[in-house]
Amino acid sequence: MKKNKDEQPVETIQEERKAPSKAVRSQKKDDEAGSLPFLLELVFSFSFLILLGVDAAVAFFSFRGGATLLDIFLRVAISTVVMGAVLWLLAWQMSNGMLQAAYAEQNEKQDSPSKSGEDNSVGVNAGA
Repeated sequence: MKKNKDEQPVETIQEERKAPSKAVRSQKKDDEAGSLPFLLELVFSFSFLILLGVDAAVAFFSFRGGATLLDIFLRVAISTVVMGAVLWLLAWQMSNGMLQAAYAEQNEKQDSPSKSGEDNSVGVNAGA
């Protein structure tokens, strides 16, 4: 067993670091609650899987066709850049559309009268 300068065993120090408090765990759960919507997570995941699949297919068929390793590397690099740009554009469009929808919904909630029946602006029916 190793000991550090203070003559405390290293294993004890590591065990102290491993045990997070309940407050830290609840904070992590609160941070996880702010994750992306399911549809965006799905789009990002499928984009990554499609890119990985296309690159693997390009490498496999290039190798099978007898290309040199430099040719395979260049083909995979070019396919990564091109497919990555296309998939990034699609993911950007999707996330931009969702942000615009959420922004419009937020503005609509602010513009509509409150659900409690109270007027949310000063001076409504003041002259009547």
